[in-house]
Amino acid sequence: VSPEQPSMQSSSSDSYAQLDDNPIRFQPVSEQTNVFYDAVQSHLFTVEKADSNSLLVRVQPCQSSSLSDSTKAFSFRLKDCGEVKSMKFSADCRILAVQRSSTAVEFVNFATAGGAADTVEYSQTCKTKAAQILGFQWTQAANHEVLYVTDCGLELFSVTPEKRSLRLVKSAAQQCNWYAWHHAAGTAALSSGPLSNQFSMFKIGQSSLVKTPRFEVDLPHAPSSSLASSNAAGGGSVGIGGRQPLRERDVFLAELYGQLYLGVLKHYVKPGGGSATEIALYQQPSSDSAGNPRKSDLLVLQQGGRLAVSIVDNLVLVHHQRLQRSFAFDIALPAETDGYLRYHQPVTVEAMPLAWSQPQRQQQKQLPRAGSQQQQQPQDAAATQLYSQSWIFFLPDVIVDAQAGLLWRIRIRPDRLSALMFPMDPGRCLHCLHLRANAKIDTANALRRLMLLLTSAEPPAAADAIATASVTTCLPVLAYALDLLAAQESPQPGPLPSPPPPPPPSPFDFAANESPSAYSSLSGMASFSQQQQQLLSLPARAPDPLTQSDLYVHLLAEGPATEAEYKAQVFVILEFVRALNDRNVPVQHFLFETLVRALVTTGRFGELHQLIQYHVISDSKPIACLLLSLQSLYPPAHQLALDMMKRLGSANEEILEVLLSQGRVLSAVKFLRSVGKFDSVAAHKLLEVAFESGDWRQFYSVFRALEQRNARLRGSAAFQPADHCQRYVAEFAGRFGQTALGQLRAL
Repeated sequence: VSPEQPSMQSSSSDSYAQLDDNPIRFQPVSEQTNVFYDAVQSHLFTVEKADSNSLLVRVQPCQSSSLSDSTKAFSFRLKDCGEVKSMKFSADCRILAVQRSSTAVEFVNFATAGGAADTVEYSQTCKTKAAQILGFQWTQAANHEVLYVTDCGLELFSVTPEKRSLRLVKSAAQQCNWYAWHHAAGTAALSSGPLSNQFSMFKIGQSSLVKTPRFEVDLPHAPSSSLASSNAAGGGSVGIGGRQPLRERDVFLAELYGQLYLGVLKHYVKPGGGSATEIALYQQPSSDSAGNPRKSDLLVLQQGGRLAVSIVDNLVLVHHQRLQRSFAFDIALPAETDGYLRYHQPVTVEAMPLAWSQPQRQQQKQLPRAGSQQQQQPQDAAATQLYSQSWIFFLPDVIVDAQAGLLWRIRIRPDRLSALMFPMDPGRCLHCLHLRANAKIDTANALRRLMLLLTSAEPPAAADAIATASVTTCLPVLAYALDLLAAQESPQPGPLPSPPPPPPPSPFDFAANESPSAYSSLSGMASFSQQQQQLLSLPARAPDPLTQSDLYVHLLAEGPATEAEYKAQVFVILEFVRALNDRNVPVQHFLFETLVRALVTTGRFGELHQLIQYHVISDSKPIACLLLSLQSLYPPAHQLALDMMKRLGSANEEILEVLLSQGRVLSAVKFLRSVGKFDSVAAHKLLEVAFESGDWRQFYSVFRALEQRNARLRGSAAFQPADHCQRYVAEFAGRFGQTALGQLRAL
């Protein structure tokens, strides 16, 4: 196997981008069968001739959609009125739109979603004379609106299925060579100009078309030799001014971290020879803000050739057919910037191939297709070959092999992504995992791995590149990761923490490869010096961040075994508390409890005392109770607990119980008077503790204080039967004499 044709079996176990274990199987394309895929509704249409006058259409939902039972396929018949170019269901699957010509679209009503088709079809031509339909899209409007994209502009129609008619509600004149569409954002990008690099963006709403300012995409200048070779290979028309026209397949609309981008693949020849590609991302203004689209990010790929793009879990996957490899980019990670653009390298040094599991390959070989002819069976080796030339990529994450009759979705494996990224740059790895969905366990495992490095007394294995470099840098990396976690819990979005320096030499340092100025000069942009570069992160909300509870369960709940591990645990908690406090996020008490236990276990009582006195450890009843239990190990903890309860202002009952349990009745009386609760406390409760203490001076003082309370509240110092103090009155008279008792009552 050559380096450019790697063995899939040897690499699949390490790949972070995998194909679904259960692909959608359909009848392959043949002379009698056509296949269409609707990326918006995730419907796969298989069209074949039923008889001389009709077509048999099978619809196979590829994921949960608007169908009542989306897991079941259904079929229906259509009149055979010519070659079908495209077909799509409306959002409620009640109307099917079929394009057979470049001037009209036909419509078929359905009684229910997946039900019987109407026998009467109706159609709608373009309102603009001599216009050619480039495509059509169902919008998100609730009243069945369909958008025609023509070479002369846009036409928005409202469909009335009951009347089998359409009505033009909006139109916009705009010359168009081709277009890109993003359904979720309701946005169409229309390409125009001799180089097809001028874009007009339209926001499609309820019976409305809103046009944003037109902008132009800069195209790279290529040597004439490269233009000639590209044209000879069928890569495009003759260049204008040393630039080739932009092709439709090199442009896409994608949503990354809630923001819409127009992506443009730019191919050029390096000055020293060889080809390379950069993907420019043009950020579109949000719906609630005014502004112009701007070029914000550049994804640098040092390989040229036939490429395709997928968007999976906010990662941009760039698939290289010749190398049979996929490169992953994350625009939210810290990237070098010149103040205008952020320059991104792949998240991993080594590009990995797409992979499927071995059981899936066996399943494809063993499962026959019931009711199909032998020539329509998916081929085992050639048809299911990875990066096959018959593969068609649909955004965001679908791959269709029409010749093999298979449809996959791409999914990301955070655990394998971590295995590749962590050895080279653990800080970058943690940031990337933090932004992935369903990656809590993997984020916690990476944090635990850093803690182990921090506490390891043995030198790391030579095969582990975290090696020598990261043992000394894991402290700032841990602090950086915990800052990221705290930022996600803050209700107010704020600036992200500055990333720690990667272990030298960093594979993501432009100096170790090619400087971004080299790419910018090729694109016609001004170069900039290394001194002007700075790391910049894109503020982005994690879809499923690691919370305080998750951090405790996955990282802190399991007690450390050595003193070094306890020290590492103390560092992690203190850094997390600092990060949360910086963002005014309340810290849960179980983090403080774990911190207190770790400090006590390692004998760091002085540090514990300072953390409580300076309110690093927040006041709470659970912490106060924990401090009370530590009195035998650290006597001042008792007073720290009482002071904490006093500051809380809601733990008066607990303070009283603590003082009485220690026999400090006079202190309890003073405390009750200070908080205004002395008049409501039960007299027998205080007298009982004073009597049991055996200190008759204390008993005398408490008894007299209670009699004074009786005189003030009732006008008489005597205890009433309801006070249950008869025993203590008798003890007082027997100890100090009846005369003393009478004198007290006379006060």
